[in-house]
Amino acid sequence: MKTPVLLFCLCLGIGVLQSSCKKDDDGMLPADDCQISASVDGVPYRWRMLADCSYNNDLLQVGNIASDEAELTITPIDGTGSFPTVNPNNTITLLLTLDATTQIYVADVEIEVSSLSDSRAVGTFEGIFTDIGGNTYLVENGKFRGVF
Repeated sequence: MKTPVLLFCLCLGIGVLQSSCKKDDDGMLPADDCQISASVDGVPYRWRMLADCSYNNDLLQVGNIASDEAELTITPIDGTGSFPTVNPNNTITLLLTLDATTQIYVADVEIEVSSLSDSRAVGTFEGIFTDIGGNTYLVENGKFRGVF
């Protein structure tokens, strides 16, 4: 009789573990309300934002480079869409800190805002970044989320 009970408890435990580790619908961990993640030259990174996420006066901000080591801003913005950094119609900032000596910024990047409301912004980005020394970095699978 102990074997079926143990087997049931084991299956129940695995099911609870799987459901507690599920990701949100945008592919990011639900516990982190504001974050940016990306693969830089094949290396995965994730930046958790402290409290610097906002959307007001047509300005979207996810993170602050001074406190969060990553920042994305787009202005003006009033809806979803594609925002290229080459010949933009908007002012765009996207900075990522890779380590203590390397900070990269957009060179030729496409940012896609897929959801934007008074309470949440979600999107993706990918393209070429550069550092102050002129080195280039391929950034893929970039995602951002801000909850306000």
